[in-house]
Amino acid sequence: MKSRTWLASIVVLVGTVACGDSSKPAADPTDPAVSGLDNAGSAPGAAAASAPASAEVDKGQKQLEAGDKAGAKASFEAALAKNPKDPEANYYVGLLAEQAGDAKSAETHYQAALAAKPGLEPAAINLSAAYLDAARFDEAEKVISGALKSNAQSAPLTTNHALALAGKGDQAGARAAFEKAEKLSPNEPTLLLLQGQWLTRWKDPAAAKTKLLAAKKLAGDDPAQLASVGFELKNAGAFPECVDTLNLAIDKLGKAPKGAGELRVLRGLCKLGAKDQAGALADFTEAKKVEPTFAPAFFYLGGLHAQASKWADAEAAYAQYLKLSPEGDLAAKAKERLAAVQAKRGGKKK
Repeated sequence: MKSRTWLASIVVLVGTVACGDSSKPAADPTDPAVSGLDNAGSAPGAAAASAPASAEVDKGQKQLEAGDKAGAKASFEAALAKNPKDPEANYYVGLLAEQAGDAKSAETHYQAALAAKPGLEPAAINLSAAYLDAARFDEAEKVISGALKSNAQSAPLTTNHALALAGKGDQAGARAAFEKAEKLSPNEPTLLLLQGQWLTRWKDPAAAKTKLLAAKKLAGDDPAQLASVGFELKNAGAFPECVDTLNLAIDKLGKAPKGAGELRVLRGLCKLGAKDQAGALADFTEAKKVEPTFAPAFFYLGGLHAQASKWADAEAAYAQYLKLSPEGDLAAKAKERLAAVQAKRGGKKK
């Protein structure tokens, strides 16, 4: 049986990072401003406690494993036609609905699966994950608490429990649940990454750094995982460690067009945090070369040019950002800074 663990939004998207993160310090050293102007696919889960409820479910499982989602859906729906309370059939119909983007149908079928079989771990994992995604933390905790009664050693459920408690503001409970999940699954980098993310939000950057560096060791050669660790190290204010981690990520990614500019911008932001403006300038410049359509590179270049009083270069950089991303997360700020730069130059808005 397949299920997913709720992993939060940890894959790095610098276009999102650039507009500001709730865990960033009030005075953000990674945001160069104009001088003087402003201050789940599915993952393997536990097997069902009993054999499939029907031949149709068994057939659907085999079709799903073979990649035949349409055939699998037909088989699971045939099982439900015979027995609308079949927990496994409801679970799988919910899973396929979730994968198709039908969150309401998925919720209904996961609920039906758990009503028929309260200890069905994959359904509890997925339903609680959906509630976490929607910030429905009380509902997530209720589902998880019920499922943990018969799945006390489930690392995914315990992780989801930590996230539900964190979302509700129960820091002590969330920390305890995270630590329990780590004992149950000690070599899972994503779990350490999640802990680092929340520890930063809880204003405990030293503990966050420790968890994130442990995640880095377990991330291996995965550039996406390394980039996510680097992103969270940035938020924790561990800028030298962020740079070191992103050096590895960039080395593993190479100069592939997709993501190459993004990682260099993120590394440049960490270099800014470490007071290495020359290194940041080099990264932002390289970013626009390897990925010319990655707009944030131009925004941050504009800031560095403005700090150096290179007003013409700053104006061109901000204008290029707005050309590439007129409705982007940084667009409002780019427009303000472009106007300020033009005023410094004594020129007119274009």
